[in-house]
Amino acid sequence: MASELTWYYFKQAILNSIQATVNEVFNKSQENCPVITGTLRGSGGISQSDPSVGDYTISYNINNAAPYTQVVEEGGFVNSYVRRNRTGRTHAVKGYNVDGKFFIKNAITDVFSGDYNMTVIQANQGSSGYYINI
Repeated sequence: MASELTWYYFKQAILNSIQATVNEVFNKSQENCPVITGTLRGSGGISQSDPSVGDYTISYNINNAAPYTQVVEEGGFVNSYVRRNRTGRTHAVKGYNVDGKFFIKNAITDVFSGDYNMTVIQANQGSSGYYINI
């Protein structure tokens, strides 16, 4: 019985730590996200989650609000296109290269290179049977 209880506490600590890590990575990606109109930042979220197994998906371009997400993240070539201004007038825009901002990738690096131990500790404060001594 004691071993099952220990496993339960250990599993709960792991799941709490995963959820806290995902939230921290998403928040850091929001901080790193380049903002011109706010559409890209507004298109981000935790699109899928199953806390019972520690399964989460951080996404940008939710509901196709920012189809250029991959080009902003990784860089690449934007093909020529026609742009319409506020008055309805159109003009051609030549293709151009975009340097990647890596705001999602860097968020992961930032979280794991900082005070990650505090993320784990704070996620589990007050949990029954779970104690960390620093």
